[in-house]
Amino acid sequence: MAHLYSGSGRLSTVILCVTTRCNLSCRYCYMECRPDGEDMGAEVLSSSIKLISLHQPQRVQITGGEPLLYKGLRKAVVEISRASPTSIISIQTNGTLINREWAQFFKKFHVDLGISIDGTPEVNDKIRGKSERIFKNLGLLKEEGVPFGVTVVVTSVNCLDMHRLSLLLGAFPNFLGLGLDFLTRRGRALCERGLFPDEATLKDGLEMLLDSIRFMGAQGRNIYWRELKRFSSKGQSGSFCHMEANSALSIHPNGCLYPCGHLLGDDRFFIEKINDFLGKRILPPYPISLRSKDILRECTNCEIRHFCPGDCPARTFYNRIGSADLGTTATCILGRIFLKSTSLGS
Repeated sequence: MAHLYSGSGRLSTVILCVTTRCNLSCRYCYMECRPDGEDMGAEVLSSSIKLISLHQPQRVQITGGEPLLYKGLRKAVVEISRASPTSIISIQTNGTLINREWAQFFKKFHVDLGISIDGTPEVNDKIRGKSERIFKNLGLLKEEGVPFGVTVVVTSVNCLDMHRLSLLLGAFPNFLGLGLDFLTRRGRALCERGLFPDEATLKDGLEMLLDSIRFMGAQGRNIYWRELKRFSSKGQSGSFCHMEANSALSIHPNGCLYPCGHLLGDDRFFIEKINDFLGKRILPPYPISLRSKDILRECTNCEIRHFCPGDCPARTFYNRIGSADLGTTATCILGRIFLKSTSLGS
């Protein structure tokens, strides 16, 4: 069977990693980004835009490193918007470099803006840094009327602070919602001891976050929570993500292709160089067993299996394959919290 990258029009997500440079040094960074990383060259960017033009994906997500460090970012957004007018263009940034000019640019081109923040300022400084600048820039986005979402990487450091962060962000009328990324045993997270929260702490943190979001909802401030949406839609019938559905492609600054951003730079999942790839019909570059529910054999008899959307297959691969840790995943804990507090299981 031909892979769906082969000109069928079913490539739904392209992840464009324009740089591995970053002005932060997050303690868990799976790509181990640093200030002296690699930028995407003009030839790779041109080929990437050609691929986007060919497939017209639903979403083009621009990431890094820190994408606002990339000098060609404005040009990339403009050319992508011309090449694929119906694609949603999203940018995931750490928020430190946003200024008024950037805010106005995001607004003009309807960029779906995501900002990575791991806690209230004091807690975020322990994990990522430069919190004062980030929250100042959130105020600037508010002034310019630019909506944004927030991604939180859940660690032992911020687990019991997430509910405070949600209440703080809820004061911004342009804050749309949040998503949680659970730690992946790759990169710096392998070296940093104690970052993975224990099950009891994680359960307490997630329960308090759920309570804070429901409290705001009762006050008329509805906050979108990605994980709650996934469970509420009973993801059993579909794939957890576009990679699991074989409909995503991630492009490294050096032009190497991978099935997903979490797998960037891992030779086990290298597809080929983008210039060699364009126009080809190829088989999937990774085994079909790279699905969370195939890796997590215990899912077969799980109490939440009928509405569970599964888990990130890349994270599951790194956290479970070859690991002695065969306990429940963070997603399992979250699912059981939802089951007990809602009518999802009925």
